[in-house]
Amino acid sequence: RVYLYSEKWDEAISYATSVINNSTLAYNDDYAAMFNSMNPGVVTIFRLNGRLRTKKLGEVYSIKDATYVPADTLMSLFKDPADIRLGLFQATQDNATKYLTKKWTITVPIDGNIEQYDPMVLRASEMYMIRAEASLAKDQLDLAADDLKVMIGRALGKAPGDIAINDLSEENLKRTIIKERAKEFCF
Repeated sequence: RVYLYSEKWDEAISYATSVINNSTLAYNDDYAAMFNSMNPGVVTIFRLNGRLRTKKLGEVYSIKDATYVPADTLMSLFKDPADIRLGLFQATQDNATKYLTKKWTITVPIDGNIEQYDPMVLRASEMYMIRAEASLAKDQLDLAADDLKVMIGRALGKAPGDIAINDLSEENLKRTIIKERAKEFCF
């Protein structure tokens, strides 16, 4: 991430590739479980210890009385109902077009004395996005598209080869990266 922000594209690609080669993405039910089960799974690279904090993520994003809710603009990015990331949202009881996030809702039995929410700082999916963005900056449009296809395919339960990005222009790939980042890393 530091190399990406520093615009050191080769280093960003190299280190992201190294992490990708030694990690895996979360698929299907494992995607929601990495947030909701208190088990970071294989996707986590770096996660904070949120044990015994005074304001817990579960309270801020509570589905009973949320402080923060998804904006309509975020929800409009999800075009395919099969997207596994939609499993982390819940329509409100009073309005089916308004949503709450369940990203930090613990769904497994826990001991109230050790309750914790451990937010992820880095996970394998971000490495794909870093590499896509750095490849785009180096004008390696096909490589950027390949990483986007992995991320979109994972989200839709499809193989990367089944994902079509018809417009491989720099501008379209940049927009796609921005949209995929928003969907993948919201909340």
